[in-house]
Order: sequence, then C-alpha cells, then structure tokens
Amino acid sequence: MFPTLCISVLAMLAPERAASYSQAMDLAKRTNRSVLVFVHGSDWCIHGERMKENVWDTFEGANQIIFVDVDVLESEHEVNTARNEGFDIKQVETYPSILAFDSAGIRLGLRAGATLPKGTSEANKVLESFARLVSQRMTLQMFAASAKASGDMAKETQVLHLMLAQDLSILESDLVRLKEIDPEDPTGKRRRAEFQPFHPFVARATKDGQEGRGEQAITRLQTMLDEGVYTSEQQAWIHNAMGSVYRYWEGHDIEAEKQFLHAASVAPSSVPGIAGARLAEKLYPKSRTQ
Repeated sequence: MFPTLCISVLAMLAPERAASYSQAMDLAKRTNRSVLVFVHGSDWCIHGERMKENVWDTFEGANQIIFVDVDVLESEHEVNTARNEGFDIKQVETYPSILAFDSAGIRLGLRAGATLPKGTSEANKVLESFARLVSQRMTLQMFAASAKASGDMAKETQVLHLMLAQDLSILESDLVRLKEIDPEDPTGKRRRAEFQPFHPFVARATKDGQEGRGEQAITRLQTMLDEGVYTSEQQAWIHNAMGSVYRYWEGHDIEAEKQFLHAASVAPSSVPGIAGARLAEKLYPKSRTQ
C-alpha cells in the first residue's frame, strides 16, 4: 500500500543534535524534518539527568529527526536562557518529558509520566517507538499532501485514517480535511477521533440540564449513541453525560441513575465506567436498598 512507510523509516544512525531549541526548529523548517525535545531540570531533577545520560544522549536510530534538550533550572543561567529560547514551558507538567514537533512547530505528541518509564531499558524502547511514530507521521503527511495535490481523495482519506490510528496527537486541520473529503465517515474513524475531551463534553451536558435544555441534549446524545461508531469507553462518557442532563432535569432521577449504570455496564473497568458506578451509588443510594 505505502511501501516506503514500512522500510527503513529509521536508519540506524545517530540523530542530528541541535545546540538550542530555536536552532532545532529553524533547521527543521529548512529541511522539513521533525524535532524531539527532551525537557529536564539539571539542578533539581536527578531522575531526568540519569535518563538524559543513559538514554537521550546515547540514543541512535533516528537520523531523520533533530534532537535537542531544554533544561529548566530552578536558578536561571544565561546559557540555559539562550538554549531554551522559544520553547513554551507551559507545555510541560511532568519532568522529564519528551515532546515531538513537526517542521511547522506543531506538537505531534508527548511522552511523560506513565508513558515514559524510569528504567533505562524501558525508556529506550519508548524513545525508539516514539521516534518511529514521528518519522512515520512525517512520511504520512507527505503522502497526504501528494494525494491532495493529485486530487485522489480516496487515497488521501486512507492516509489520514492511518494518521488517526497513530498514538500521536490528532491535528484539528486533519479532522477538518477529512470532513471535507469524506463527510459521511462510513467507518466512524473521524467521529471517534473527534470525540472531545470528557471534561467539556460532560460539562456541556450538565449545563444543558441546568438551563432547561434537557430534551434537546438527550436527543443530541442519543443520536451519537445510535450512530454505533464509538468505542465502549466513549459510549460510557455519553451515558454519563446523559446522566448529568437527567440529574439536573427535575423529575428524572430514575433516568439519571439508569444512564450512570449504563456507563458502568458498557465499560466497567474504564474511568467513565467506574465514574458512572460511583455516581449512581452516591447520588441514588436509596434505590439500591429498595
């Protein structure tokens, strides 16, 4: 299908290493390459320094990617200010972190905390996998651009679907383009990818229930369920959202509890499934003893 994607995406050569973040991004822009950034704190985070020495500095196998580290110090020094110039530290909440950017400076992904193990061997595997995914994304972006230029919407859709399947960030521009060229979305891949973070999703439903738009909200959410394209976990969030609507809709406690229990049944071990079970138990304890 796309033979060049599967062959030698990463040649076993050391990556090019930049002296500063701004230099790395400038080089990426000029050569159409991606950048991996290792964010650490040399004067306060010992774990990060061990990973830098044992994993980051010795890593090979990503010669198409530019490597650079950003050192976030407790005591600022001029050399680090220059090295870190242009990097938005607000993108990082956990140290150490590895971030990926494309040649335009758009963030492609993050590995930190639970997704960046402390052990050297495990961290090496994560870095290798992350670098491979980023290289594949750059290749897929080129395939998508070529298909778009030639007017081959079927191939462009196929490539964009491959991008959605990667364990990387999903770009809004890719979702918009998919909606243009594949509006019916028969596979449901775009709709699953578009499913927004659960906090604003449930918050919108809660607000609808509080402000008297319960019927409209339930219709909207039920329509989503009826489409039959969402994962079990996403379905559980939809049921929790419906429960939140009913919770604030006077006279609908029975329906609210039912929806929270539905969330628990469709994805029992997931975050939304556990949340649904706990909400039902906390909000409607009397019905459980009757």
